[in-house]
Amino acid sequence: QSKDTCSHAKDECSERPVPDFLSRIDNAAAALRAHTMPPPSMPSEEFERTFGREDKARLGGNIKRVLDIARAAKLQELGYGAELVVYTTQSIENRLLVGRFREEKQ
Repeated sequence: QSKDTCSHAKDECSERPVPDFLSRIDNAAAALRAHTMPPPSMPSEEFERTFGREDKARLGGNIKRVLDIARAAKLQELGYGAELVVYTTQSIENRLLVGRFREEKQ
């Protein structure tokens, strides 16, 4: 199988490597497992008392990261190029998923 590349707008470079998101999902999942996880069912009042603001933000950010990487991996599996672009540090909604149709080289 050839190395993954993606095409950009004609004023940019024509090709560059695309990360293999499937291989990155394990790292993201491991980071998520490192957190103290709430039980599957916990009253919201108890959750609010148990986890501080920073803990909740870190947990939410890692969950979002796993979901973003999984979406990018699925695009790659379907034959698209995928790129996650970080555009802010002020929110957990900080990544843009860019999918590009990849034409087969002949």
